[in-house]
Amino acid sequence: MKVVKILSSLIVLILCSCGAYDTSALKPAEAKQLKATTIEVVNVGSSNSSAGFSVIGTTAFNNKFENIAGYPSYAEHLVERLRSKGYTAKVVDKKSNNPQLRFSDIYPYQAPSLAGLGVHQRKLLGMKGPLMVHSNFRGSLHFDSNGIERSISQPINFGDKGYFNSSSGVTRNISSWTELSASEKSQVQARLNQEMRRSSDFILGQLGF
Repeated sequence: MKVVKILSSLIVLILCSCGAYDTSALKPAEAKQLKATTIEVVNVGSSNSSAGFSVIGTTAFNNKFENIAGYPSYAEHLVERLRSKGYTAKVVDKKSNNPQLRFSDIYPYQAPSLAGLGVHQRKLLGMKGPLMVHSNFRGSLHFDSNGIERSISQPINFGDKGYFNSSSGVTRNISSWTELSASEKSQVQARLNQEMRRSSDFILGQLGF
């Protein structure tokens, strides 16, 4: 009986804590309200939203990280996607009380190298994996709705849902972004563009845009 009471208390506690976790989509009246203002897009994750190139080797001495110059950040991409839907948006660098779309990097189970936006290759004991592209983020929307503070979060997604990564089509062993030929860079960027679009459509769709 004591165990049952403890379990019941835990269930109530979980349900109560979930009350503040709003996953209801943006309402039409709220969308109209947001179109009359400016939505700020801000990265609240642990890393920046610029595209990076990474190689993970057998030891830390074999790891390499670099930025991909000239490629738009995920924040800039979200701004363009919002504008395509009729909203006014801009990138900012910190939280505020203004209407904000906040996002942070996430990664699939046991694959932290696929967090955020970028291109990645894993090398282990002389064996190499495919050159992967990834765009893994999670978003939330914060704004004032008729005098009431509203925060909409994406529903919790299980399994592979909500993660966007795939092979770039380049299979050879490389150690730096600069080692790719011009045609290979175009191929990789085209695949990365696809994953960015898929992930941003997923985030905005779940939030109700």
